[in-house]
Amino acid sequence: MALLCMHSQAVDIGCGKLVLEPSTKFLFGASMHPAKGECITVHSLDAELGLLALRYQFAPPPGRPATTQRLMQQAVSVHGMSAGLRSSIVASYGERLLVFEARQGVRAHSVLHDATFHFVAHPGSVVTCLHRSSIEGSCMLASGAANGAIHLWDLKVPPQNNAPAMRMLRHTKPVTGLCLVSDDRLASAAMDGSVLLWDLRSPGSPLHTAATPGGAGVLKIAPGPWGDVLAVATEKGLHCLELFDFGAPMANIAPYPLPRPFNDIVFNTVTHDLYAGCGNGSIQVFSRLA
Repeated sequence: MALLCMHSQAVDIGCGKLVLEPSTKFLFGASMHPAKGECITVHSLDAELGLLALRYQFAPPPGRPATTQRLMQQAVSVHGMSAGLRSSIVASYGERLLVFEARQGVRAHSVLHDATFHFVAHPGSVVTCLHRSSIEGSCMLASGAANGAIHLWDLKVPPQNNAPAMRMLRHTKPVTGLCLVSDDRLASAAMDGSVLLWDLRSPGSPLHTAATPGGAGVLKIAPGPWGDVLAVATEKGLHCLELFDFGAPMANIAPYPLPRPFNDIVFNTVTHDLYAGCGNGSIQVFSRLA
């Protein structure tokens, strides 16, 4: 299968995590400006304004902590989750979560500093993963941290006293994957080599636990289009986990061990193919996983 590049746009900012929001014609990036530092870039998906063109930036709060570590690593669109989040994006900044509202008509190349609201999500630990619920009517946002903690937030109203709606503690290393696979089931993965399935009605301990082959750290998880499988990319392999048979060993999608890991994976919801990208810029396509 060949992938055809339809359009490209050069920018002078290094973009990491990208978030597509077609309904508002915005593309967001957790980015690093060579002179101005970390920011959330807002790109246009409107052909008349310049497809993929950089429109403006959201800047983090002043007083950056004394560290060389990237702090603004994660971003997720929460567009339409509630009346107050019509065009909003949530970005991580160290231990904090910042909520910005994107809008049309902002002067080109502006730098906006004002977040709609922000709060400490994981005191003393960097946020390493974000996931929003895709269930209609839900305002749930899940966050994972470097210390292995998982917090669930109800964004109908700004969190009070930085208190999450739910806490889940079992991972021992940075959380790298979160996915609400149903109304009351959350899958999580971490660099400790475990994939956990949580029952949100009883979050004291995971419902099921799966270990990766060789205990390799998990880099990414992706739910299948039918909700019955979970693709799991690790430091050593690419595997498939049956959500309805969590105790079964993970099946290899690609020959194990891999010459190099896949840094990102995503399913095509139309063809059900799995796209897997490596750090060297190559992309592989896997078909018929289930």
